[in-house]
Amino acid sequence: MSASSDDPITGELGALPPEPYPLRASAERALRDAATPPAGWQPLGYTAGDYLGMLRGICGYFRQHQDERGAIIDPYAGEEKQYATPCYAVAAALVALDGRAPAGAWGAARPREGEAPADLGLLESAARAQDHALRGLAVEKNTPQGHADFFAPLVVLGYQLLAPFVERSRAGRWLAELRSIGPESTYRNTFSHKRSQGQEETVHNWNVVALSGELLRAAAGAGSDLPWVERYLDYQLRSHADLEWGLYRDPNCPLPYDLFPRHHLGYALAAPGVPALLPELLRHDLAAWLHRGEWTSALTQTGSGGIPPGWRSSEHLWNDAALVALAETAARRHARAGRHVAAGLFRRVATLAFRSMLHWQRSSGELHVVKNHFDPVQRWGFEGYSFHSNYGLYPAAMLATAILFGDCETPEAPAPVETGSFVVRYPAPFHTLLATCRGLTLSFDLDADGKYDVTGLNSVRKVGEHPLLGPASGIPAQPRYGVPEGNGIAIGCGLGWKGAASADTTLAGLHPAGVDVRVLRSDRDGLEFTLRYALKDQAVTAVASECRLTGSGISMTERLEGGDPQGALLRWPLLFSDQRHMGEGHAGDQIADWKLGESHQLLRVDAGEMQWRPGTVCGRNGEYSVAETPLDGRRIGWRLEYE
Repeated sequence: MSASSDDPITGELGALPPEPYPLRASAERALRDAATPPAGWQPLGYTAGDYLGMLRGICGYFRQHQDERGAIIDPYAGEEKQYATPCYAVAAALVALDGRAPAGAWGAARPREGEAPADLGLLESAARAQDHALRGLAVEKNTPQGHADFFAPLVVLGYQLLAPFVERSRAGRWLAELRSIGPESTYRNTFSHKRSQGQEETVHNWNVVALSGELLRAAAGAGSDLPWVERYLDYQLRSHADLEWGLYRDPNCPLPYDLFPRHHLGYALAAPGVPALLPELLRHDLAAWLHRGEWTSALTQTGSGGIPPGWRSSEHLWNDAALVALAETAARRHARAGRHVAAGLFRRVATLAFRSMLHWQRSSGELHVVKNHFDPVQRWGFEGYSFHSNYGLYPAAMLATAILFGDCETPEAPAPVETGSFVVRYPAPFHTLLATCRGLTLSFDLDADGKYDVTGLNSVRKVGEHPLLGPASGIPAQPRYGVPEGNGIAIGCGLGWKGAASADTTLAGLHPAGVDVRVLRSDRDGLEFTLRYALKDQAVTAVASECRLTGSGISMTERLEGGDPQGALLRWPLLFSDQRHMGEGHAGDQIADWKLGESHQLLRVDAGEMQWRPGTVCGRNGEYSVAETPLDGRRIGWRLEYE
């Protein structure tokens, strides 16, 4: 797509990653669409003040759980968990300062000369948390559950925010403790530590967090070992960065841990003084990788405002908070370069993600850890490492970085998820495909692990609708995350049949031999594409789907190829309860009709009678009722609409 002399976004094209970037055409189309919002489009209007409001609720809740040492004690686990305390120090300090960072710290907003903190009691609470966190990291070298790497950026940010308002001796002690840190011996995700444990000398996302902290520490004049930074950053870019797509390849390529390290390096590189610390080539490669990644994140935002489901830590609220911060940081850089359409686009990505977070704020002020409303004591959907405090306060620290390093004020422009019509097939290790059509998104896992996701269609989400009426994610046979019991069979939106010895088989529970994807049409009127899953050692040789999306709904034809399938049927899970909203509806004739909250979905098949599978099944987001209908032969056509 070329630009003419009268092109209204000629000056904005520098916001796009240069070729070769696989999503360049979709990114340019999104930028052009953002320049001319459609009729009826309205900004959400969230700014730093709204982010700060959420921080007040979170900090107000966790302040009640601070002990005499300054540590935050998890109200359900009964002990300090991971990096909850330094997260609290940063978030509470920013709230106490009413979002205005002092001179010498990072952040766009500044207090007036001589202006006192808005909440001196909360400021002291934050300082006590900073005391405890820094002592554990730098002096005692004993952080909760060995999470020293995660402390690195937090203790620097806490120091920057708090030092001007505490006794000079206290601030001096913090600075001395920061300067005493030796990264190779302090952090755990290092080559030395791995070697000492007899493990392979590889490091992953933990090391990226430590790298971000070391960059901030150096820029703050609080010490650092820049050769250490250069060594590990070069390793990360060579070993784990997909430089073409801007993605991060953590082991097994979970989508949350693609976003997570890019978020940290993004705000670190945005800190004044940090770019000058790095050699020119390393700085260029890092900036180019992050630039591509921010566009990939913008183009793969789902209709609910978050990221697609993808392996461990999916559907955790920190995913949305990291997207808010990443997008606000990108918006600020584009705004400073005079690219206000691009800045507005990324602001909208941030506000859509923040709106998702608001849905999950508890009446007590803090957030749910996972996107459901179950009592935290049940740990529904939690990972083994998920706790109310660490994953309740990490989103707060992430929102704090959005305020400190982000834009938070440029007027919004439409996001790609609202205007685009395109298919993104992630690089092979991520085995994920996202289809977007004007506010409606479908997320497919092309070869699911079987512990967190299912093969085939996992997620259907639409801008402005209930985030769990979709469904939001697939349901593995025996989920690794916390649910009362496994279902014994993988359930997604798709086909099943009787396999060997009449065993109940679904595409959702299989590993395909390969998946062929073909995009037939992609324009303002709709999106059409096909998928064909080649199977091995099954009663059928392939499952093929033809899909058409418009802004209002989905039409799909699915069929089984080869073999002699018996008992073939279509299954569709509908959320029965997330413990706040109860779904209701009916199945009969050729229809499954379902309402959740204020959203209403209608699934219509071209043949067969819809009926309910007995009982409910447990997934990450709650309990599901499952609608089923037999196939008329080998194929079925269906349409899904939001009423």
